[in-house]
Amino acid sequence: MVAIAFALLMGADSTPIKVSKEYSRQELPFERINGISVSGSKWIVGSMRGLYMGTPGSQWKKISDQSIRQVITNKGEAWALYGNGSVDKLDIKNNRLYYDVLHGAVKRPWVGSISTIGEKTCFGGSGGWFEKLGEKSLSESYPAVLSGKHVTSVAGHATDRMLGTQDGLFVSNGRDVKRLGFGNGLADVWITAIVPKEKSLFVGTYTGGLYAYHEGKLQQIDTPSKKIRNLLVWRNQVVVGTLEGSWIQEGKSWTPLTKGETTFLTVVDNCLFVGTPVGVTSFG
Repeated sequence: MVAIAFALLMGADSTPIKVSKEYSRQELPFERINGISVSGSKWIVGSMRGLYMGTPGSQWKKISDQSIRQVITNKGEAWALYGNGSVDKLDIKNNRLYYDVLHGAVKRPWVGSISTIGEKTCFGGSGGWFEKLGEKSLSESYPAVLSGKHVTSVAGHATDRMLGTQDGLFVSNGRDVKRLGFGNGLADVWITAIVPKEKSLFVGTYTGGLYAYHEGKLQQIDTPSKKIRNLLVWRNQVVVGTLEGSWIQEGKSWTPLTKGETTFLTVVDNCLFVGTPVGVTSFG
């Protein structure tokens, strides 16, 4: 418990948090955005109503009318995850779209989640996960213990990986994979998000709240809401997005950021962006 508390508190940025800008429905192509990627003045935004490119307050160009579950950026590459499990890669700067990039590239191209571990882009799939190692290189892992399970999130340190599913956490050390569930302290085995912070990993659950995983043990962390949907580390502090609002952990308390459901969390140019059903708010 002491080690986890220390990991939560160390290295906090004491700069005051303030709203940089609120982007209303009038500046965006639709409400309830599920993810954004930004390059200069150009935005890629995704929602249940499709994928669009443009600039807030200006005209938007439709890229696809298929529903979008997630948009992330890593090393200048934008990735859009569709509701059907396919993934497109987007080059915003050069206005290029690479369609269904995983089809034919991996054994099981269906994707349930995308995350980043350092410079690697990681894809949670059906019965396992795969990682982008280079421009044309992917590694795939399908351990038997994950057979039939959809990976809802992937995070880790070095070669260790923690995989979230709707049936518990699975921890891989590169050789073995073990499952963590009710018997390990989880109040809910539906894992919604995982994020690394220093030597710990923070785990969000559907209705059971937030947990810290440190040195092989799980410890529940008190949060304003137990319905975690998104997690992020910004300014070396954990940010939670829930069905009831978003908060950033400061010291031993949580500072509110937005009200209502959080649809996504991301960082652009060191600013935190939070999506809600009615718009997007950035914090600096």
